[in-house]
Amino acid sequence: MEKDIEDLTETQKMLILLLGAKNFEPIINHLRLQKIFFYSLLLISESEEEKKELLEAVGFYPHKFGPYSETLEEDVEQLSLAGIIEYESLDEKTKNIRLTEKGKNIFNYLVKQFQEDLIKILEEAKDFLNDEKVTDKEVLAFIYTLEKDYTAKSNVIDLIEKNKVKYAINLYKKGKISIERASEIAEKSISDFKKLL
Repeated sequence: MEKDIEDLTETQKMLILLLGAKNFEPIINHLRLQKIFFYSLLLISESEEEKKELLEAVGFYPHKFGPYSETLEEDVEQLSLAGIIEYESLDEKTKNIRLTEKGKNIFNYLVKQFQEDLIKILEEAKDFLNDEKVTDKEVLAFIYTLEKDYTAKSNVIDLIEKNKVKYAINLYKKGKISIERASEIAEKSISDFKKLL
């Protein structure tokens, strides 16, 4: 196991920690994995400079569904080949990305080496964006308001923009975001947003 851990990149370690967060709850799909990882980096960052460095280090760039990292996808594949991650493939879609028993053992070793704050951030991001009650489009509506630069090449930006009020209301009613964040997504004042509820 020590050899496996020595060979891990920092991104792979964080990916294992993310998959181990919330009692090893599987991540629903690749879109969620990408957005949860992206959101986690935003939460970890203590400054604009640090945020930029972290996002660049993981290789995030604007893509057809917003922020995307090929590095992250490659890491999932490498960790799968190493027997650390497994997932279901259905209709060319990857679902339920999870740690194997080997992966869980590595997580249990790694978790002791990282600050408790990081684990809490990963749990918070996973709790919010990996919820089956939240749709992929609602996840995108939330993510798109955080970093607009990453929506430049989105294929679904028009759809998200057109339905942003609906998504904001849904996220608020599901208890996932505050009324302040919901009004930001809807691009309304708080008082105007309250009238829509």
